[in-house]
Amino acid sequence: MKVNIIELLSWRDRRAVGQGGELLSADGLFVNKRHQGAFGLCFGDAPEIAVDEFITPERYEEATALTGDEATEDYVFLIEILLNIFRYRKKNQVVNQRLKLFCLKQIIFQQHHDAAQLARLFRFLLFFHPCSEDYIERFSLDNNGFLYKGTPIDLPAIITTLFDNFISHKPADFSKEHLSVSKALVLDTLQWMLPHRTPVTYDVPGTGGPVLLADIFSQPQAFFDLYHHKRNEFFRLLEESLPLFFVKSWDDDPDALASTYYGTTRNDRIEAYFNRPARVIRKKKYLVEFFVDMYVFYVLSNPDGLRTMLDVVKEGNVLRQQLLTVLFSHPFFSADARVQLIESGVYKQLPEGHWKDQINKMAARM
Repeated sequence: MKVNIIELLSWRDRRAVGQGGELLSADGLFVNKRHQGAFGLCFGDAPEIAVDEFITPERYEEATALTGDEATEDYVFLIEILLNIFRYRKKNQVVNQRLKLFCLKQIIFQQHHDAAQLARLFRFLLFFHPCSEDYIERFSLDNNGFLYKGTPIDLPAIITTLFDNFISHKPADFSKEHLSVSKALVLDTLQWMLPHRTPVTYDVPGTGGPVLLADIFSQPQAFFDLYHHKRNEFFRLLEESLPLFFVKSWDDDPDALASTYYGTTRNDRIEAYFNRPARVIRKKKYLVEFFVDMYVFYVLSNPDGLRTMLDVVKEGNVLRQQLLTVLFSHPFFSADARVQLIESGVYKQLPEGHWKDQINKMAARM
């Protein structure tokens, strides 16, 4: 049994831009519908049951008892993490949901990645579930496949064995056929995460929208082509797009519009950097977020990429402070990335303002 992972991931995009109603997969295996307060991926012939609903505390206990291996619990949790990607909630954890999906998509595009980027994407995918730091440290992904506690593993084979045990000891209310569908969904997702030659193009959700942003969304290689070969056009698009990338505080986001959060409480100094539009077109905002997330992950969180931005965006241009706010607020700009920035010395080139004050304080403690 094969599953159309690309079709199912595109449903997540369509939900994020506001599409309602039920969605039935071309193969009839899945229906995407409202389920338990979210848009869930359910079985086509049993739309009242979600594909991940069989994972309960009892499943963890049963699986570990069958294998006698404490690591089994980690593998069952990974199954839960991968199946959860196909859920969509409108408000709760909306930033984490978007960035987790972003990481999986970028892994699928991995023919463009070096080993460090691939490992970082997989680490963030777990982080945005969210997982504990201990759990994140156990799993990794490189160009040769998956590792557990630093040792290469045949993860698809391990997952296959787990599901075969589930199917043999069928949980109540779940048929063997349904468990086989969930198994295929997890295994095909893992297969897409491994090295592959097949080029991947995503459908842009909805209709219409800015052409260049749509090109980047449907085939991210367009992002790299634009950045490396048409730098002025890249920054023009960035400046036009940034008003729809909402950087807000956690206590000032009643409509769940935030693309990322700069802190727990409102800061008027930061708010002054932005002039946000009164009307938000959800599809355009979603395409902007994908574009800006790529810029932060691949370019801006790297000292050389930040140096280039400071060279291109001249002093006095508010775009500098806007981009720094996006960078310093974004989860992709992790503690390790901040240390790298300080060690490179590029932080000394930052313009005066809130974010330079913050990084100077960190540098003083190192």
